[in-house]
Amino acid sequence: MENQQYKQEDEMDLRDYVNVVIKRKKLILAIFLVSIVTAVPANLLMPKVYQITSTVQLGSVNEQFLIKKAQAKAIILNKNSLLSIIKELNLKIDPEDLKNNIKVDSIEDTNLLRIRIVYPSLDMAVKIHDAIVNPLIALGQRFYQERLALTDKRIEKLDQDIKNLEQSLKDTKAEMDKVETLISGR
Repeated sequence: MENQQYKQEDEMDLRDYVNVVIKRKKLILAIFLVSIVTAVPANLLMPKVYQITSTVQLGSVNEQFLIKKAQAKAIILNKNSLLSIIKELNLKIDPEDLKNNIKVDSIEDTNLLRIRIVYPSLDMAVKIHDAIVNPLIALGQRFYQERLALTDKRIEKLDQDIKNLEQSLKDTKAEMDKVETLISGR
């Protein structure tokens, strides 16, 4: 009985909660308004920053990368590459600052790179992205064509070796037939 009475005193009714909210409505409303009044101007005064993220697959032939991840990252963040982008896009930024706006991360156990560009202008961020990715793609395609040309030359050489061996085999068989004819003709 005593335990039941204790539970009744400990329980708060929903009405009690509503009464507390009504009683403190001015304080709650003041906190809400102060939050809005400080958040909106702060948000409007903050500089706009845009982020572009792309994932680039590095090409491979026979499970060997055409461009290794570390090599691709070094190409992207190379000072000469950054200077070229700055000149091409007529940017008013130091190469080191541009480098700080570009993040290149390797995605483990894949041949993928994640490239993230942060810049205050969306249009310029897209142009910087394209200026980074397009030469990387072109380089990968060039390496692929070179590897394909080497493979084609190797195949041609192997085809010629096969033809030579087949001819040598025919010549050897003809010689064996002559020897066999000489032996059986005795």
